[in-house]
Amino acid sequence: MASRCIHSRLSVDTVVTIAPQAIMIEMFHFLRPLWFVALPPLLFLLWRWWQTHDTGAWKQVCDPALLAFVLDIGPGQDNKTRRGFAVLALVLTITALAGPTWEKLPQPVFQTGNDLIVILDLSNSMNSIDISPSRLVQARYAIADLLKLRTEGNTALIVYAADAFVVTPLTSDTATINSHLMSLDTQLMPAQGSRLSTALEAALRLLKQAGVAGAHILVTSDGVEDEDALNQVQRLAAGGHRVSVLAIGTPQGAPIPLSDSDGFVTDRNHAIVIPQLDEVALRQLTTTGGGIYRTLETDHHAIEQLSRLFEPDNNPQVATQRDSRQADIWREQGPWLLIPVIALALFAFRRGVLLLLVFLLPLPDQAYAIDWNNWWLTPDQQAQRAFVAGDHAGASHLFTQPDWQSAAHYRAGEHQQAAERLNDIPGATAAYNRANALAMQGELQAAIDAYQQAITTTPDFDDAIYNRDLVQQRLQEQQQQSQPDESNQAEESEDGEDGEDGEDNQNRQPSSSSQDSNEGDPSESTGSNQSSEENVQPSSEDESESSQPTEADRKQEDDSQQAADDARQTDDLSPDEQQIAHEQWLRRIPDDPGGLLRRKFLYQYQQRERAPTGDRQAW
Repeated sequence: MASRCIHSRLSVDTVVTIAPQAIMIEMFHFLRPLWFVALPPLLFLLWRWWQTHDTGAWKQVCDPALLAFVLDIGPGQDNKTRRGFAVLALVLTITALAGPTWEKLPQPVFQTGNDLIVILDLSNSMNSIDISPSRLVQARYAIADLLKLRTEGNTALIVYAADAFVVTPLTSDTATINSHLMSLDTQLMPAQGSRLSTALEAALRLLKQAGVAGAHILVTSDGVEDEDALNQVQRLAAGGHRVSVLAIGTPQGAPIPLSDSDGFVTDRNHAIVIPQLDEVALRQLTTTGGGIYRTLETDHHAIEQLSRLFEPDNNPQVATQRDSRQADIWREQGPWLLIPVIALALFAFRRGVLLLLVFLLPLPDQAYAIDWNNWWLTPDQQAQRAFVAGDHAGASHLFTQPDWQSAAHYRAGEHQQAAERLNDIPGATAAYNRANALAMQGELQAAIDAYQQAITTTPDFDDAIYNRDLVQQRLQEQQQQSQPDESNQAEESEDGEDGEDGEDNQNRQPSSSSQDSNEGDPSESTGSNQSSEENVQPSSEDESESSQPTEADRKQEDDSQQAADDARQTDDLSPDEQQIAHEQWLRRIPDDPGGLLRRKFLYQYQQRERAPTGDRQAW
């Protein structure tokens, strides 16, 4: 009985000790096995060298039996030992270069998957004042606080009313979202309504384009009037995404003030509309979407709770993908074989072989400083390290790929070189990056053409559409600024010609007086900004009215005169002073941060031509 127990223990111990060895043998391989191809020719060359240099030409003048006594070649056994050491050192060196390995080191390559898409309701009901100062203002502050708590991951912002529009695609730059956030208003939307399904559909489209799995969608709204919204939530949940809700408002509700008057929004029966918080519908979204429901009015820690939910550790699908997506890096065991090679090389010191190798090395024509990075890293790897460290100018000279060279030039502020590197690269992304470089360089029209090329290749390229509209607006502003300068220059040239005429101008005074009076008429001086029908006034009553300048005409004339005076004054200033004066003049332009978004949303809304959905509430 005892012998059987001992035998069983021995069997178990044998299995435990043999299993790792079996695994090691199974995983043993060479990373660079082609080095073994060099072993046969090297052995042949070594053998030939021994045949020709051991005795040399002494065989022709001396008997082979006497060579051992005439030449200082030592006993035969010692000679064979040295040859064996040389062959062994050669074999070990080739084996080390081949890269023997049997152990792999798992390295995670999965990026953090806490991507977030924020959906903001911009229907008129968000102007309700049951939360001071309004639901929309509190929602914007809540989103801004949430963005401050996000330290990693990509974030996108989508707004919706009757239709949904992407304000910012998925990006790690939350400052871009913050720059647009405070300019969002219900008046930016081309049509009113509350179709949450369009926003959820846009979110799903963004996630598919980016190839993101396990993202979070945060709906910031006061209710759901769209029956198809629940179906879109089910599609998102089926794709591994989670839908959460940040409810804005109170169950009691409050009226919606009108923006252009002191009244409130009314329905078709002229009754004041009081939108209430639809908690039942919003909670159903989170139940189906697998997220959480928080109310901004009652949950004082709602933002912190949502921020913790959006962390990657709370996403089971992201954790599963992090464990499954691994990149195997093998631990190379070849350097250990160089230790006996070094020990064998010590025997060659006695014969002076190592010293001879130093003199046999080819000498370069010019001496260069040794860059140790070239021994271990490729130029692209060195460029990547320089790029991450912030040395973009140095990285641009090390990269071998044109797209990476362009990115490095762009980060270094060398926009012309960045655009030139992308001239021969096809594709929407290359055109988009080249357009960005051209825009930063000041070539706005060329940038617009490049953006249009990217949009033609990829029609749903939201970043290219947004940047194209932004550059178009900037180009229009420059053209509008150049028009007053050209008119002022024309007036100055006419005044100079009149002054040069002298007495001749006095002789023609009667014939030119009518022309001068017409040119000085305020009503006609402002006619360039009006339609042709307003310029031509056939009735005598209109002519009499136009002869008397209005307050607006006088104000515009004063502004034109002030602009002309400023232009004359800036001509006498230094370049630095002219730059300061130009910046001060630009500050006088009215700032409309939401104007570009308003035109962008209107253009996209007109292009989509969605089918009507029947009766739709205007709030």
